Amino acid sequence: MNPIVPKLTLRRRPIRGGDLLHCGLAATALALVIACVSPPLYRSSAKFVFLNETAEEGCAWLRAPQTLRKAGLANSRLLIKTVPGTTEVEVSVLDENPERAARLANGLAAAYKEIRLGNDPRYQPGRIAGLEEALASLSAAFETAKQEYTAVARSLAEAREQYGEHPDVRWRQQDEVDAAVASRARLTTQLEELRASRFPDFLQVANRHKLINADRMIWVAEYLGTVGTLQAQQQAGLPEKHPEVLRARAQAAALRVQLEKDAADLTASLALKIDALRERIASLEAEKAVQRAALAEALAAFRVTDGVHRASLAKLDEARRRLAAEQAAASSRPDYIAVVRPAHPHLRAALPGFWFPLLLSPIAGLAGGLILHWFRTRLIARLWPVLAQPTLS
Repeated sequence: MNPIVPKLTLRRRPIRGGDLLHCGLAATALALVIACVSPPLYRSSAKFVFLNETAEEGCAWLRAPQTLRKAGLANSRLLIKTVPGTTEVEVSVLDENPERAARLANGLAAAYKEIRLGNDPRYQPGRIAGLEEALASLSAAFETAKQEYTAVARSLAEAREQYGEHPDVRWRQQDEVDAAVASRARLTTQLEELRASRFPDFLQVANRHKLINADRMIWVAEYLGTVGTLQAQQQAGLPEKHPEVLRARAQAAALRVQLEKDAADLTASLALKIDALRERIASLEAEKAVQRAALAEALAAFRVTDGVHRASLAKLDEARRRLAAEQAAASSRPDYIAVVRPAHPHLRAALPGFWFPLLLSPIAGLAGGLILHWFRTRLIARLWPVLAQPTLS
């Protein structure tokens, strides 16, 4: 048995006012909630003038993400209005705080200038900072080189005070060495002549070299007088055993022994003096070698340190010149933008938080009612064939 399906015709339902009323009330309630939650927005305006570019180019840089990020602004809170025929623009900033809105509007010019200078190929913001850092590093290196140079220069001055201006010049104590060498040669000659002469010839040698002092001259005079007395007695024909002759001979022998002993002492004294001079000369030569080596070492160290010091000073002067030139160039670069009228806080809200959502609520309610009517129509159209089938017996 075939089921009989009634033929039903769906008619388009007219829009009911209840749907619109309900959606409007819901939108109004939602608008009231949003109005209570969202604060009002305050507008603060400033006027700028671009100094090196057109208003279109300047506005593009003002809206650039890096400029907004630098100024701490959002694109949705920024309003820009150009003045036709000029390079002036009026910039408005919306914010919940009027003072902050004015501060952000005024800070936009500084952010714009910094971003424009940073993107200008003639200016690199990090160059001056890099040059200042390099200058500080070179200054520290120069101070270290200067301290080392001062210490080495002091050591060189001390070495020159002991030896002389240069290792190849005459030693400051060379006169003492030469005098000691000359004295040693003279005393050596006297000693050799004394050792080679016999009595009484050594008396003449000693007298020629002025080695006989006053005491020795007395002994020599007595001896010569005694010898003369013996010669006179012999010429007078006195016998050899005559008391006067014996006394004269005994006195002459005693004086000769004394003179020979004195000559031995004189020879020994000359030998000691020669040995002392030899040791002194050796000591001076050793001291000369040490001081000469110290001077050569100090001079070599000074040359190296002086080169480092000069190079550090040249680098420091070059860094100072570069920094001064960069700073002079930076001071002469354009400002790009000037403030014609700064922004001031306005206590009257530009977009009140209560009326703005409330004014939008009728539009939201109408749209919601239409959507609800469309949804209900589509739902009934889909469910009606299922609900309209009869029950099979």
